[in-house]
Amino acid sequence: MVHLWQRQVQNGVTRLTPIIPMVLYHGGYQWHILTQFAALLGQLGAQVGFVPQFDYWLTDLSQMSDEQIQGQIITRVGLLGMQYSCNPTSQRNLSTGDGVITRHR
Repeated sequence: MVHLWQRQVQNGVTRLTPIIPMVLYHGGYQWHILTQFAALLGQLGAQVGFVPQFDYWLTDLSQMSDEQIQGQIITRVGLLGMQYSCNPTSQRNLSTGDGVITRHR
């Protein structure tokens, strides 16, 4: 992120490109961590003014149905593979050809 902005400044850009922080989670359980960056750092006291204040965009695949996962076929296959990698039952479905991948043909 810093390297991108440094390069832009060196090239005379006066407005930096915005960077949107994202988390693509595919664990076996629902994501329960706050999405505010500063909240992840604990007690800051006097340093609070020096910590960036932003949220990150969370996509929690563990809470999405197969139908909610959209996009090009390669995107869907990749995301569904990530989603099901933490679920033993779904791993069996993927390896036997049953289940989500065959339903999306």
